[in-house]
Amino acid sequence: MINKNITFIGVGHISHAIIDGLLKAKTVDKDKIILSGPHLERFNDLGKKYGLKTTTNNIEAVKNAEIVFIGVRPKVVEKVAGGIKTHLKSDALIISIAAGVTFDLLHKYFSAKEIKLVKVIPNIPVAYGLGVVGWVGDYLTVQDKTLVKSLLKPLGLIIECKDEKTLDKLSMISGCGIGYVAYFMKNLEKIAKSYGLNEDDVSKIVLNTFTGTVKHLSETGESPEKLTSAVATKGGITEEVLKSMEEGGFSKLFSESVKKGYDKIGEL
Repeated sequence: MINKNITFIGVGHISHAIIDGLLKAKTVDKDKIILSGPHLERFNDLGKKYGLKTTTNNIEAVKNAEIVFIGVRPKVVEKVAGGIKTHLKSDALIISIAAGVTFDLLHKYFSAKEIKLVKVIPNIPVAYGLGVVGWVGDYLTVQDKTLVKSLLKPLGLIIECKDEKTLDKLSMISGCGIGYVAYFMKNLEKIAKSYGLNEDDVSKIVLNTFTGTVKHLSETGESPEKLTSAVATKGGITEEVLKSMEEGGFSKLFSESVKKGYDKIGEL
Protein backbone atom coordinates (compact mmCIF):
# COMPACT_ATOMS: atom_id res chain seq x y z
CA MET A 1 0.00 0.00 0.00
CA ILE A 2 1.18 3.52 -0.85
CA ASN A 3 1.27 5.45 2.40
CA LYS A 4 0.88 8.99 1.03
CA ASN A 5 -1.57 11.84 1.58
CA ILE A 6 -3.47 12.22 -1.71
CA THR A 7 -5.74 15.06 -2.77
CA PHE A 8 -8.05 15.11 -5.77
CA ILE A 9 -9.06 18.57 -6.94
CA GLY A 10 -11.96 18.20 -9.34
CA VAL A 11 -13.83 14.91 -9.14
CA GLY A 12 -15.32 14.28 -12.58
CA HIS A 13 -15.81 10.96 -14.35
CA ILE A 14 -12.10 10.22 -14.81
CA SER A 15 -11.08 11.16 -11.26
CA HIS A 16 -13.99 9.08 -9.99
CA ALA A 17 -12.79 6.10 -12.04
CA ILE A 18 -9.21 6.49 -10.77
CA ILE A 19 -10.41 6.61 -7.16
CA ASP A 20 -12.58 3.53 -7.70
CA GLY A 21 -9.65 1.66 -9.23
CA LEU A 22 -7.16 2.60 -6.52
CA LEU A 23 -9.46 1.79 -3.63
CA LYS A 24 -10.75 -1.47 -5.09
CA ALA A 25 -7.13 -2.58 -5.50
CA LYS A 26 -6.33 -1.37 -1.97
CA THR A 27 -3.36 0.54 -3.38
CA VAL A 28 -3.92 3.58 -1.18
CA ASP A 29 -5.27 4.28 2.30
CA LYS A 30 -8.77 5.78 2.10
CA ASP A 31 -8.09 7.73 5.29
CA LYS A 32 -5.33 9.62 3.48
CA ILE A 33 -7.50 10.77 0.56
CA ILE A 34 -9.23 14.16 0.33
CA LEU A 35 -11.67 15.16 -2.41
CA SER A 36 -12.01 18.86 -3.17
CA GLY A 37 -14.06 20.99 -5.54
CA PRO A 38 -16.53 23.88 -5.64
CA HIS A 39 -19.61 21.67 -5.89
CA LEU A 40 -19.62 19.26 -2.95
CA GLU A 41 -22.88 17.66 -4.05
CA ARG A 42 -21.19 16.31 -7.20
CA PHE A 43 -18.82 14.05 -5.32
CA ASN A 44 -20.36 13.73 -1.87
CA ASP A 45 -21.82 10.32 -2.73
CA LEU A 46 -18.35 9.06 -3.69
CA GLY A 47 -17.00 10.36 -0.39
CA LYS A 48 -19.73 8.58 1.55
CA LYS A 49 -19.28 5.37 -0.44
CA TYR A 50 -15.66 4.97 0.65
CA GLY A 51 -15.63 7.13 3.78
CA LEU A 52 -13.38 9.80 2.23
CA LYS A 53 -12.83 13.33 3.47
CA THR A 54 -14.47 15.99 1.27
CA THR A 55 -14.15 19.75 1.16
CA THR A 56 -14.74 22.81 -1.01
CA ASN A 57 -11.53 24.43 0.24
CA ASN A 58 -8.64 23.58 -2.09
CA ILE A 59 -6.07 25.22 0.18
CA GLU A 60 -7.05 23.07 3.15
CA ALA A 61 -7.09 20.03 0.87
CA VAL A 62 -3.49 20.41 -0.33
CA LYS A 63 -1.61 21.71 2.69
CA ASN A 64 -0.51 18.22 3.78
CA ALA A 65 -0.83 16.49 0.41
CA GLU A 66 2.13 14.57 -0.97
CA ILE A 67 0.31 13.77 -4.22
CA VAL A 68 -2.18 16.16 -5.82
CA PHE A 69 -4.38 15.11 -8.74
CA ILE A 70 -5.61 18.03 -10.85
CA GLY A 71 -8.84 16.82 -12.45
CA VAL A 72 -10.56 20.06 -13.42
CA ARG A 73 -11.38 21.21 -16.94
CA PRO A 74 -8.32 22.49 -18.86
CA LYS A 75 -9.54 26.09 -18.83
CA VAL A 76 -9.82 26.02 -15.03
CA VAL A 77 -6.33 24.65 -14.30
CA GLU A 78 -4.70 28.09 -14.19
CA LYS A 79 -7.16 29.36 -11.60
CA VAL A 80 -6.81 26.24 -9.45
CA ALA A 81 -3.02 26.27 -9.63
CA GLY A 82 -2.91 29.95 -8.74
CA GLY A 83 -5.02 29.33 -5.68
CA ILE A 84 -2.95 26.49 -4.22
CA LYS A 85 0.61 27.08 -5.45
CA THR A 86 1.85 28.86 -2.29
CA HIS A 87 0.24 26.26 -0.02
CA LEU A 88 1.78 23.11 -1.52
CA LYS A 89 4.44 21.06 0.22
CA SER A 90 7.81 21.72 -1.40
CA ASP A 91 8.15 18.11 -2.56
CA ALA A 92 4.52 17.57 -3.60
CA LEU A 93 3.94 15.54 -6.74
CA ILE A 94 1.38 17.15 -9.08
CA ILE A 95 -0.52 14.77 -11.37
CA SER A 96 -2.56 16.50 -14.07
CA ILE A 97 -5.29 14.66 -15.94
CA ALA A 98 -6.34 17.81 -17.79
CA ALA A 99 -5.93 17.13 -21.52
CA GLY A 100 -4.05 19.71 -23.55
CA VAL A 101 -2.40 21.48 -20.61
CA THR A 102 1.33 21.31 -21.33
CA PHE A 103 4.22 21.14 -18.89
CA ASP A 104 5.20 24.67 -19.92
CA LEU A 105 1.77 25.93 -18.94
CA LEU A 106 1.77 23.97 -15.68
CA HIS A 107 5.16 25.42 -14.70
CA LYS A 108 3.82 28.87 -15.51
CA TYR A 109 0.58 28.35 -13.58
CA PHE A 110 2.39 27.03 -10.51
CA SER A 111 5.13 29.69 -10.82
CA ALA A 112 7.77 27.02 -10.31
CA LYS A 113 10.36 25.74 -12.78
CA GLU A 114 11.34 22.55 -11.00
CA ILE A 115 8.05 21.42 -9.54
CA LYS A 116 7.45 17.66 -9.86
CA LEU A 117 4.87 17.16 -12.59
CA VAL A 118 3.13 14.17 -14.14
CA LYS A 119 0.64 14.24 -17.00
CA VAL A 120 -1.70 11.27 -17.08
CA ILE A 121 -4.29 10.23 -19.66
CA PRO A 122 -6.41 7.35 -18.31
CA ASN A 123 -9.69 5.96 -19.56
CA ILE A 124 -12.88 4.98 -17.74
CA PRO A 125 -12.09 1.22 -17.34
CA VAL A 126 -9.35 2.11 -14.83
CA ALA A 127 -12.23 1.81 -12.35
CA TYR A 128 -12.06 -1.97 -12.86
CA GLY A 129 -8.30 -2.32 -13.28
CA LEU A 130 -8.81 -2.74 -17.03
CA GLY A 131 -7.86 0.70 -18.25
CA VAL A 132 -5.01 2.10 -20.30
CA VAL A 133 -3.01 4.85 -18.60
CA GLY A 134 -0.48 6.87 -20.54
CA TRP A 135 1.84 9.09 -18.54
CA VAL A 136 4.89 11.30 -18.83
CA GLY A 137 6.83 13.11 -16.12
CA ASP A 138 8.86 16.29 -15.71
CA TYR A 139 11.52 16.96 -13.05
CA LEU A 140 11.01 13.53 -11.51
CA THR A 141 13.64 11.58 -9.60
CA VAL A 142 14.05 7.83 -10.01
CA GLN A 143 12.13 7.43 -6.75
CA ASP A 144 9.33 9.65 -8.06
CA LYS A 145 8.99 7.55 -11.21
CA THR A 146 8.86 4.38 -9.13
CA LEU A 147 6.10 5.91 -7.02
CA VAL A 148 4.08 6.92 -10.10
CA LYS A 149 4.35 3.42 -11.59
CA SER A 150 3.32 1.79 -8.31
CA LEU A 151 0.37 4.15 -7.97
CA LEU A 152 -0.91 3.60 -11.50
CA LYS A 153 -0.14 -0.10 -11.94
CA PRO A 154 -3.42 -1.46 -10.45
CA LEU A 155 -5.43 0.62 -12.92
CA GLY A 156 -4.54 -1.47 -15.98
CA LEU A 157 -1.99 -1.24 -18.78
CA ILE A 158 0.52 1.51 -17.94
CA ILE A 159 2.40 3.20 -20.78
CA GLU A 160 5.23 5.62 -20.01
CA CYS A 161 5.51 7.99 -22.96
CA LYS A 162 8.75 9.57 -24.13
CA ASP A 163 7.23 13.05 -24.44
CA GLU A 164 4.00 15.04 -24.34
CA LYS A 165 3.25 14.66 -28.05
CA THR A 166 3.38 10.89 -27.74
CA LEU A 167 1.00 11.09 -24.78
CA ASP A 168 -1.40 13.21 -26.83
CA LYS A 169 -1.33 10.64 -29.65
CA LEU A 170 -1.94 7.81 -27.20
CA SER A 171 -4.90 9.70 -25.78
CA MET A 172 -6.56 9.65 -29.20
CA ILE A 173 -6.46 5.85 -29.16
CA SER A 174 -7.04 4.78 -25.56
CA GLY A 175 -8.49 7.87 -23.94
CA CYS A 176 -11.00 8.65 -26.69
CA GLY A 177 -11.19 5.06 -27.92
CA ILE A 178 -13.83 4.15 -25.35
CA GLY A 179 -16.10 6.70 -27.02
CA TYR A 180 -15.42 5.30 -30.49
CA VAL A 181 -16.29 1.77 -29.38
CA ALA A 182 -19.43 2.89 -27.52
CA TYR A 183 -20.51 4.92 -30.57
CA PHE A 184 -20.14 1.89 -32.86
CA MET A 185 -22.05 -0.26 -30.36
CA LYS A 186 -24.85 2.32 -30.22
CA ASN A 187 -25.21 2.25 -34.00
CA LEU A 188 -25.16 -1.54 -34.08
CA GLU A 189 -27.98 -1.52 -31.54
CA LYS A 190 -29.97 0.86 -33.76
CA ILE A 191 -29.57 -1.50 -36.70
CA ALA A 192 -30.61 -4.49 -34.59
CA LYS A 193 -33.76 -2.69 -33.48
CA SER A 194 -34.57 -1.65 -37.05
CA TYR A 195 -34.47 -5.34 -37.96
CA GLY A 196 -37.14 -6.01 -35.36
CA LEU A 197 -34.99 -7.88 -32.86
CA ASN A 198 -36.36 -7.98 -29.31
CA GLU A 199 -35.43 -4.64 -27.73
CA ASP A 200 -34.79 -6.31 -24.37
CA ASP A 201 -32.16 -8.50 -26.00
CA VAL A 202 -30.47 -5.99 -28.30
CA SER A 203 -28.04 -4.42 -25.81
CA LYS A 204 -27.08 -7.86 -24.49
CA ILE A 205 -26.46 -9.15 -28.00
CA VAL A 206 -24.21 -6.23 -28.91
CA LEU A 207 -22.38 -6.26 -25.56
CA ASN A 208 -21.69 -9.99 -25.77
CA THR A 209 -20.52 -9.62 -29.35
CA PHE A 210 -17.93 -7.04 -28.29
CA THR A 211 -16.83 -8.74 -25.06
CA GLY A 212 -16.60 -12.06 -26.89
CA THR A 213 -14.47 -10.52 -29.61
CA VAL A 214 -12.12 -8.96 -27.07
CA LYS A 215 -11.91 -12.23 -25.13
CA HIS A 216 -11.06 -14.16 -28.30
CA LEU A 217 -8.32 -11.73 -29.31
CA SER A 218 -6.93 -11.68 -25.78
CA GLU A 219 -6.92 -15.46 -25.37
CA THR A 220 -5.56 -16.35 -28.82
CA GLY A 221 -3.22 -13.43 -29.42
CA GLU A 222 -4.74 -13.18 -32.87
CA SER A 223 -4.59 -9.77 -34.57
CA PRO A 224 -7.82 -7.89 -35.40
CA GLU A 225 -6.80 -8.01 -39.06
CA LYS A 226 -6.46 -11.79 -39.03
CA LEU A 227 -9.78 -12.23 -37.23
CA THR A 228 -11.47 -9.95 -39.75
CA SER A 229 -10.14 -12.07 -42.61
CA ALA A 230 -11.26 -15.25 -40.88
CA VAL A 231 -14.82 -13.99 -40.37
CA ALA A 232 -15.12 -12.30 -43.78
CA THR A 233 -14.99 -15.46 -45.87
CA LYS A 234 -14.77 -15.00 -49.63
CA GLY A 235 -18.17 -14.40 -51.18
CA GLY A 236 -19.83 -14.26 -47.76
CA ILE A 237 -22.09 -11.77 -45.98
CA THR A 238 -19.47 -10.24 -43.69
CA GLU A 239 -17.15 -9.67 -46.63
CA GLU A 240 -19.97 -7.85 -48.44
CA VAL A 241 -20.63 -5.58 -45.45
CA LEU A 242 -16.96 -4.72 -44.94
CA LYS A 243 -16.43 -4.19 -48.65
CA SER A 244 -19.34 -1.75 -48.71
CA MET A 245 -17.91 0.11 -45.68
CA GLU A 246 -14.54 0.48 -47.39
CA GLU A 247 -16.07 1.62 -50.66
CA GLY A 248 -18.08 4.15 -48.70
CA GLY A 249 -14.87 5.61 -47.29
CA PHE A 250 -15.32 4.39 -43.70
CA SER A 251 -11.59 3.94 -42.96
CA LYS A 252 -10.67 7.31 -44.43
CA LEU A 253 -13.49 9.11 -42.61
CA PHE A 254 -12.60 7.46 -39.31
CA SER A 255 -8.92 8.36 -39.68
CA GLU A 256 -9.74 11.95 -40.59
CA SER A 257 -12.13 12.26 -37.66
CA VAL A 258 -9.50 11.08 -35.18
CA LYS A 259 -7.04 13.56 -36.73
CA LYS A 260 -9.53 16.37 -36.10
CA GLY A 261 -9.67 15.33 -32.47
CA TYR A 262 -5.88 15.35 -32.24
CA ASP A 263 -5.74 18.84 -33.75
CA LYS A 264 -8.23 20.05 -31.14
CA ILE A 265 -5.94 19.13 -28.24
CA GLY A 266 -4.05 22.38 -28.66
CA GLU A 267 -7.28 24.37 -28.45
CA LEU A 268 -8.36 23.05 -25.04
